Amino acid sequence: MKGINKEKIKLLDLSFLLLACYPLLRFHHSSSIFIAFCLLCLYTAIKLRKFYFSKKDIKYFVFSSFYFFMLAGSILYSENSKVGVDIILRMVPLIIVPFILFFFKPTFSQSLKIKALNVFLFANLIYSIVLFVIFIIFRNDPIIEGISSDSFFLNFDKTQHILDSIITDDLLFIHKSYFSMGFVFSAIFALHQSIKHFNENKLKGLFYLSMLFYFSGLVIFSFSFPNILALAVCLLFYFLFEIRNAPLKRRVFILPASLLIVCVVLGVYYKTKDIDVKRGMNFINSVVQNKNVEGNDARIEIYRTYKGLLDKASFKNILIGYGIGDEQDLLHKELANRIDQGKNKNLLFFNEEFNDGYWFKTNVEIKSNMLDSPFETKTADLLIETNTKEVVSHNISTEINLDKDKIYTFSVYAKKSSSETLVLRLGPIENRAYFDLEKDIVISKYEGIITANIESLGNGWNRCSISVTGNGQSLAILGLSDPKGTYNYVGNNKELYIWGAQIEKGEIPSAYLTNNSELMNYAYERNLNTHNNYLFFLLTTGIIGLLAFLFSLFLLFRFSLKNKNILQWSFCIIIALNFLTENILSRHWGLMFVSVMVLILFTSQKPNNNVKEII
Repeated sequence: MKGINKEKIKLLDLSFLLLACYPLLRFHHSSSIFIAFCLLCLYTAIKLRKFYFSKKDIKYFVFSSFYFFMLAGSILYSENSKVGVDIILRMVPLIIVPFILFFFKPTFSQSLKIKALNVFLFANLIYSIVLFVIFIIFRNDPIIEGISSDSFFLNFDKTQHILDSIITDDLLFIHKSYFSMGFVFSAIFALHQSIKHFNENKLKGLFYLSMLFYFSGLVIFSFSFPNILALAVCLLFYFLFEIRNAPLKRRVFILPASLLIVCVVLGVYYKTKDIDVKRGMNFINSVVQNKNVEGNDARIEIYRTYKGLLDKASFKNILIGYGIGDEQDLLHKELANRIDQGKNKNLLFFNEEFNDGYWFKTNVEIKSNMLDSPFETKTADLLIETNTKEVVSHNISTEINLDKDKIYTFSVYAKKSSSETLVLRLGPIENRAYFDLEKDIVISKYEGIITANIESLGNGWNRCSISVTGNGQSLAILGLSDPKGTYNYVGNNKELYIWGAQIEKGEIPSAYLTNNSELMNYAYERNLNTHNNYLFFLLTTGIIGLLAFLFSLFLLFRFSLKNKNILQWSFCIIIALNFLTENILSRHWGLMFVSVMVLILFTSQKPNNNVKEII
């Protein structure tokens, strides 16, 4: 019997180590390993006849899992109960993990736990290297070609989009908020190990120190705000808890810590030019100022939409929520209502933000907010030719659906710089016209144009417009031309200023009106979720469910502080901060991170003298 038990325990240990490989596995493979681990825990408990159902164990299980029971119970008052059941089934690990911890109490040696964390670190290392290798291999692919190193390092969203386009069929999951959590934890674990090994084995100490810098660099590169903050807080607490009262560790730590701080400061300063970082800062500004800010994040509209739902909620909805099956439908419908209420005559989004991905760039680049607009706000963008070797077009474009046989007017404000010629096109290529911004004249218009006008506004600004007949899905294009009004030509790095694009029904351009619904439209079209786990629980299970979830999180923090375990504490900080901006528990990767880390960090630990029996 003892031999059988040892064999099964070894198998359990193996599955324990394999759990930490999830960053490299497809979703169904990591799920299979998780299920196997749970079954082995059950089998081992049956074989050893060790189950723990004391009042204390039951109490802690209920306290830590009550939020999940609330979620499951909310199916009963969800109109779409089938969706609710599907979501609950995906979130089952959240109830299985505490069940295992409190009633089976699997124990693993400290040595095995460190091995599992090393496996996790190497899995994240390989994962990140694979992403870089894929990017390098496909660097000459049409989807990547022409993207500069600055674009790569200063626009991670673009990098992420490119990698998503190359890697299909869930081979690797690419979402910075999720893998950054693992990078932050890997950095803190590497710091922990480097301090531990530096005096015993300098080679190991240096390796882990390099991993600290490597993963810290990756966190800065991807620049997920919660994880940047988590890294800073975890490093601070590591110094306060682990280093302050240990003079030897402090001497070992002080030099690399100083170097790391310098690198982090420089990295963060460099990344302030990142489009996504700017969007994050704009998001914070829009929350503080309670108004739209250029280059904002769609999360702001999601949160505003949920605020509207809460404002209209009944006492029952506030107390126990709307139900897990209805939460996403409610958001989608409320977004649609807000978009409908806010509709105006301008059909274009991002009317003044031509650097946004809404506008596709063809052989041009955009420098945003370079000059005062006609209304004396510094929001005019500079349009610059980039291809100076080939005969090509130089413009930006976006797709828009126009009712057939209806007349539409496309207008934009423009001012000459080193180029004075503007082209506007709406629909097929014959629906275009050319404008001379210096002479304030229409150079030429093609047969698809009903009317073409240029209106001088003073201070060098003109409003150029064309009217055409709608023809379904169409391209709206504005760009540069040579002085002769040629569509394709060899560029010469010429540039002009643009601002305030508008497409409206009718033949005569009316007063310009910006369309502020772009972020709502973005959230609606992509059916975005809450992007906040606390908000998710508030809307699905009300105040009671949210308080239950917060209490379960409090128990983890309390346990970590009681143990004075910096790795447990770091994990708690990472998830608590990421819950603010992502619905972490609604995605497989997030569930795996939480489940695997809880199992590794919070399972019972065997005494060191038993290490040989379980490894």
